[in-house]
Amino acid sequence: MRLALFAFILAAAVSAAAQAPAPEVVAQLDAAGLDVDKSLAYEDLVAVVAYVKGAKDPVAAQQRLIVFKQAKKVWESTDKEVPAGSRIELKSMGRDLTGDGQPDLLFSVFSGGAHCCLTYFVHSLKPRIAKVAAFASGNTGATGFVDIPGRKKPVAFSADDTSAYAFTSYAGSVFPMVVLEIGDKGRFAFAQDLMKSRLPGMPPPICTTAGVKLESFQQRVCDEYASARRKDRTAKIKAQLEDIKVGRDHGKVPWDDYWKTGMMAEMAGEMDRYAYTGHGTAGFGWLDSVWPGNDAVKARFVAMYNENKTKSQFAEDLKALGLYSPKP
Repeated sequence: MRLALFAFILAAAVSAAAQAPAPEVVAQLDAAGLDVDKSLAYEDLVAVVAYVKGAKDPVAAQQRLIVFKQAKKVWESTDKEVPAGSRIELKSMGRDLTGDGQPDLLFSVFSGGAHCCLTYFVHSLKPRIAKVAAFASGNTGATGFVDIPGRKKPVAFSADDTSAYAFTSYAGSVFPMVVLEIGDKGRFAFAQDLMKSRLPGMPPPICTTAGVKLESFQQRVCDEYASARRKDRTAKIKAQLEDIKVGRDHGKVPWDDYWKTGMMAEMAGEMDRYAYTGHGTAGFGWLDSVWPGNDAVKARFVAMYNENKTKSQFAEDLKALGLYSPKP
């Protein structure tokens, strides 16, 4: 999946009431030199994104998230969660995102910068306000949580951008889609039952789950598993490999000649379509079919591919799902 697809990701509809905080809350904020950007309410709780009055830039604004209960402040974000200059977006308040039957708060923090940095936080609201999980999605973004018929936990969609810059430019990189849920270890983890396909080459189960309405970018990812598209991509990659090696000893073709074409990003993307559906070994088999032998550039490509998987924030999930089989 190319990065451009994620420009179309939309946040889920807010599940709590967007309303102005009570006058007592506004008065407290005003006394502290703060103004209200946005707020959400759930039962007797109100979450408020506040900023310094009269601030002219994001750093001076020093946004922070504050939760009030019956007009009394009971929780406030820290500088570690919301670094200076960050923007906070309230996503939902009151939905059960962990499957424990209790309401939760979902918000994101965008710290800015090129290809950086968006982090999602889930905090429990009852019996007390506390961080449950966080997900650093980089620049790929994520959807809000989506309910799956018959499933206890809702899921969110994002991507693994660990391979950014490894095989081509950031904009040309191909990132695998991931389906996430709040795991038992308090983190955004793979929803394994919705990612692992029955056989190599098949789309992830989320693509065919009844009652799930996929956004346009998700549907495009699912469509990439069509056999005709895969055959076309394979043929294109084989042709590019031959063009690069024309008139030269393939063992002496420099890395940059492969990198600049974007071809290796396409190869890594195709291998990920196998790996992130539980069939990493089949992905290496596909690679050998389009790039026989083990010349120096291919060996470097394989080493980088393996390294990217071990460095991924989803490395634990990759092992648990059994979808990653590194090749020596």
